[in-house]
Amino acid sequence: MVGWVKKKPKMFKRLDSDQAKRASAILAECPALIDPMSEMPQADPFLIALAQVGNAPQTQALFKTKHVVVTQEGKVKANKIPQVCARAGIECIRLLDLFEREGWEF
Repeated sequence: MVGWVKKKPKMFKRLDSDQAKRASAILAECPALIDPMSEMPQADPFLIALAQVGNAPQTQALFKTKHVVVTQEGKVKANKIPQVCARAGIECIRLLDLFEREGWEF
């Protein structure tokens, strides 16, 4: 683990069984979301699963926040994050949209 990551433990969430089940279901529905031949870690199904868990009614009742996926992937291909999120009912926006929504100025 990289040094700066160790200093930011709240920045990352551990995978739980609900997220794992949802990621598995996402991959069953859209296997092209990952490249099974790649040796690199692939987080897309887990990212979408995390948003699903975060948007579950019991989570919403606790935190009153809506999880949104932020990606730079285009919305054209069916096996990309925006399309998979749309099918799962999860809002997906681009980074610039996040900046505008949050009122960030640089």
